[in-house]
Amino acid sequence: LYMRTSLWTSLVKNIRENQGKKEKLKFFEIAKVYYEQRANLPKEIYKLGVAVNTSFADLKGIVEALLGEFNIEDYKVGKSSVHIFSPNVQAEIIISRIICHLGQLKQQLQSKNSLKKPVFLAEIDIQALADNYRSVSSYKPINPYATIKLDLTKKIDNFEKFKENAYKTSKLLDKLELVDVFKDKVTIRFYFSAKKRNLTETEAQKELKKIEEAS
Repeated sequence: LYMRTSLWTSLVKNIRENQGKKEKLKFFEIAKVYYEQRANLPKEIYKLGVAVNTSFADLKGIVEALLGEFNIEDYKVGKSSVHIFSPNVQAEIIISRIICHLGQLKQQLQSKNSLKKPVFLAEIDIQALADNYRSVSSYKPINPYATIKLDLTKKIDNFEKFKENAYKTSKLLDKLELVDVFKDKVTIRFYFSAKKRNLTETEAQKELKKIEEAS
């Protein structure tokens, strides 16, 4: 009996067998995977696998939308080191532990599997989603004033530390998110707003500059 330890192989196979039929491919799979345990039977875990041939940002958006459906807000995005992924285009989602790995299939495996376009994969622990599910999301009053969105691409060694420092540096920073990873650089989207007035783009640019200088 063959016991799978991940969903990567079947997801890549689905992409390979369907390339050419459609330009944009997206596949989902739910199945058991197995992890060895000392002196015990293998541990069974249900995983959700996702495969796309679009972009890392698209894949990350799918994963974050799923977390949103479970009202999971208190998670971190960190760097990972999964051997099948490109070293510079991968990440992990952490709540109390790692619940998801996502990244771009590395070039050698793309060529070996005869894939015409880069492929991006994610594998999510379904039990972790259930364990962290909230029936109601935390209430946040709607800000009636304008929000300015700005993107920044740069090399960051520790995203969570950068995020923490950014909130300390700017009182006008409402939210920031990791939107893309390419080689040794990441693209971060910043959302700036004021509570009692409309913010100008010039003010937001100044706040972003403060964050850059403080990082």
